[in-house]
Amino acid sequence: MLPNHLMCVEELSKFLGVANSWIYDRTRVNSPDPIPHMKLGKYIRFDVGEVQAWLNDRRSESASQSVIVGYTTQRSALTV
Repeated sequence: MLPNHLMCVEELSKFLGVANSWIYDRTRVNSPDPIPHMKLGKYIRFDVGEVQAWLNDRRSESASQSVIVGYTTQRSALTV
């Protein structure tokens, strides 16, 4: 992929392995965790670099949460 490549909804959904509807949900104004995107008329496009940065932010959030969840799970297993 080119560094400044713009993806459409279908390409991004395949790239992320999610349904098109999941992508559309994250482009809505009231989305709790919106994917960075731009509208070109009626078309929605995604900059690959911005989406990868968005994913990296979620990966670091997920990693910090999994440590807490992993600790809780191990802790409860020890107390049972």
